[in-house]
Amino acid sequence: TTLLEPLRLERRPPLPRRARHARHDWMLVGGLVLVYALLQSAFVHQPPLSDQMHYFVDAATLPHISEPPHQTLRIGLTIPVWLMIQIFDYSEAAYYAVPYLSAVGLVTATYWLGRLLDSRATGVIAGVLVFANPFVLDDGSQLLPDIPAAALFTGAITLLMFRTARGWVYYAGERR
Repeated sequence: TTLLEPLRLERRPPLPRRARHARHDWMLVGGLVLVYALLQSAFVHQPPLSDQMHYFVDAATLPHISEPPHQTLRIGLTIPVWLMIQIFDYSEAAYYAVPYLSAVGLVTATYWLGRLLDSRATGVIAGVLVFANPFVLDDGSQLLPDIPAAALFTGAITLLMFRTARGWVYYAGERR
């Protein structure tokens, strides 16, 4: 045995496909996203003349780098904002799209993680706790890297747990 042996998850056979139950999960996710959108609409802030506008202007002027250059190098934020500017032009829709979609991704990934670890009720409670968090509501309309980073991390953990639960993850030194 190794030091990490207790941390390994139990291998289970692949779960049977249940289309009806999957539809219920997606309806719950849609309900969580709808409630988040309604709640977030009450907490929309005007873009402050701070780092948020630097990210937006840097994304609009890519590939030219402005000062300070470290903000332009946050490509996980500037490239999605640049893409939204290409879609919506230089507008408020482009400014608010990335924070909103990131928070939606965070709520969705949190629901699925709770669902994988325990039950639908756990997923719903976890999703509600995430979008009702004052920090998420406050930053949900700000163009900052915090919410996108949390959404990507939570999504990666959820994907790893999903693949592990279905036996699609192999450990180092393990035969297939």
